[in-house]
Amino acid sequence: MQPQSTKPSPTDLAWAAGYFDREGSISVTYARARGNISHRFHLTIMSTQIESLEAMKAVFGGTIHPAQPRGNRKPCHIWIVYGEEAQRAVVLMRPYRKLKCEQARWALLFPLRGRGKGSIPERIGQQREMVRTALTILNSRGKITPQALPLI
Repeated sequence: MQPQSTKPSPTDLAWAAGYFDREGSISVTYARARGNISHRFHLTIMSTQIESLEAMKAVFGGTIHPAQPRGNRKPCHIWIVYGEEAQRAVVLMRPYRKLKCEQARWALLFPLRGRGKGSIPERIGQQREMVRTALTILNSRGKITPQALPLI
């Protein structure tokens, strides 16, 4: 995969989508600070093959950090991309995705606007929490029933 200075090629996007379908994760994390809840939307891949993560970074941006391996496993790294860059990646991989289609659909419902000083409007916070809940359910192991997901 070649570093992207312009629009990624269909071949690069197809490779990235396949790699992400197999190894990636679509998530929303949240933290509480001073009585407020802060949500963050992101895509991640953890791998022992840093070259593959560098290829993802070249296409979609983001950062690569060393990750703590578990037990006697090989050293690994994590690629992570947040917010608008993450949603752009979800959109660009859409035509090539075979798995994680439902997670991607929910990811695009995450409202990115409403950041800045002070609190966000309640409806934005509720929508972010709804997306976080849906992604948590979809990312869990086991059979997912449509009734388990929040209503849109």
